[in-house]
Amino acid sequence: MTCGVYSIRNVLTGDQYIGSSVSIESRWACHKSGLKRGNGSKHLQRAWNKYGEENFIFEVLEECEQECVRQLELEYFDKFEWTSLYNLSKKTTGGRGELSAEARARIAEATGKRVRGVPLSEEHKQKIGKAHKGKHLSEEHRKKVGDSKRGGKLTPEHRAKISKSLEGNQRGRKNKHV
Repeated sequence: MTCGVYSIRNVLTGDQYIGSSVSIESRWACHKSGLKRGNGSKHLQRAWNKYGEENFIFEVLEECEQECVRQLELEYFDKFEWTSLYNLSKKTTGGRGELSAEARARIAEATGKRVRGVPLSEEHKQKIGKAHKGKHLSEEHRKKVGDSKRGGKLTPEHRAKISKSLEGNQRGRKNKHV
């Protein structure tokens, strides 16, 4: 994994998007996937649609330690003309999933919704259990769920991973002596 600051640059115009991540490779994959689906940053998405994927290159601007990645990103914002950046803001957001436990708890309290990463209280768990007690799925629903699970083909790589994860596991096997 490469930690640092990266750029998504339009080779035709020279305009670029500056970002940072503790895993640039996986962040690029997220960007590319989002842009292909039309879910990218507004300005970057418009340019991607106009100029096409083939006119953008992903490049690492500088590698650094995780502790200084946000500060380094801010320094890169200052190095470039703001008019040549696709970024919507000069603020570094820190990406998804980097909220503190206190921040998640405040959001959950304010919105009345649970934020991923905040553990459920015992009282909440009891209420969920009570709400589901006695519920049974109809035969029709169970059949639909079962049918949706059948027929999927696994790739040889996936089969190999499953096989490796089950090595040494004797559950479900008849007395097999080696």
